Amino acid sequence: MSEPMANAGVDCQQEQAPFPLWPVAVAAILAAACALCLPAYSGPDELGHLAYAAALAQGHLPIIPVGEFADIASGATWQGQHPPLFYLPAALVYLAAGRNPVLSLYLIRILCAAGLVVTVWLTNRIAVTLLPRDSANVATWIVAAHPTVVYVAAMVNNEAWAMATACVWSAVNANSVSPADPKRERLWLAAAVALGGLRLHRLFLYNRAFQRHLVEKVGGLPSLRSNCTIYRDGYNRYN
Repeated sequence: MSEPMANAGVDCQQEQAPFPLWPVAVAAILAAACALCLPAYSGPDELGHLAYAAALAQGHLPIIPVGEFADIASGATWQGQHPPLFYLPAALVYLAAGRNPVLSLYLIRILCAAGLVVTVWLTNRIAVTLLPRDSANVATWIVAAHPTVVYVAAMVNNEAWAMATACVWSAVNANSVSPADPKRERLWLAAAVALGGLRLHRLFLYNRAFQRHLVEKVGGLPSLRSNCTIYRDGYNRYN
């Protein structure tokens, strides 16, 4: 098959692909459940990310302290190295919530969960461009139902919208790529499995029970002990 004809076939497949309703719905439900049911400040680095939004709401960039420290009142946070792209809308949510540190946290969690929904949709658009329909559905479900991706994306951080932004550029690139050769499907699936495996470690590093076991039973690592102290202080302050 000539390249123009193959390109036309791929374009036709992408145009006819239906909206991925079930993957998007499942991702939205799972992320909303995590966002609304888990205690405030129990997610990874939530205090640091909300302090960044609070700093912008106060009219200045965050103060970057020495060491891993975060304070909403002063806007000091060790997460201050990030560009203020996600944090600008987060600051508006913080202001709309009356600067309430608990209400704003749950509302910003919903904002982050929306980034996951966009990511799942864009993943499907990329997949139907590069893969056969069945394989595209598998790739979409890997992102929509991955426990670590859903959990982290539902907490207050910049990862969900960073994923969505990366997917935008990936979709642009996918639309400019020539049709896949027979090996590309296997390469994409292998990459998806490898990415899932690499991110699975976060499920353990950010699991509070796992951290508590390391700290209380075996001493843990210095970085984990420090993180546990920060998470515990934020958790105890707002719960």
